[in-house]
Amino acid sequence: GGGGARGGARQAAGAREDSAKAAAPREQGFIKSLLESYGFVQSADSEVQHFFHYSELPHDCDERSLRAGDEVEYGIYISRDKPVGVRLQLLPKGTIALELPLAKGVAGVV
Repeated sequence: GGGGARGGARQAAGAREDSAKAAAPREQGFIKSLLESYGFVQSADSEVQHFFHYSELPHDCDERSLRAGDEVEYGIYISRDKPVGVRLQLLPKGTIALELPLAKGVAGVV
């Protein structure tokens, strides 16, 4: 036989997780570092870095082509009480506009 009741429960849990990942709030950021089977993305809006596993990359993306600094959009999913990056999408270079802080003591009028 097959997986029985346990196999069905596992499939249902996996489907719920996939649905939750699809509904996860999206952020933009930059690939900060790449390791053996995972990496970290730096949020463009904060100092927060999120772990991501290569299985969260698009199917047509070869992780060997990724570089630190690549721009991505990703979902924030809570896994084991920690926010992780899911469903990563590569963005064209220059998509994320960075705001540069003014030097200390510089005043501006808008």
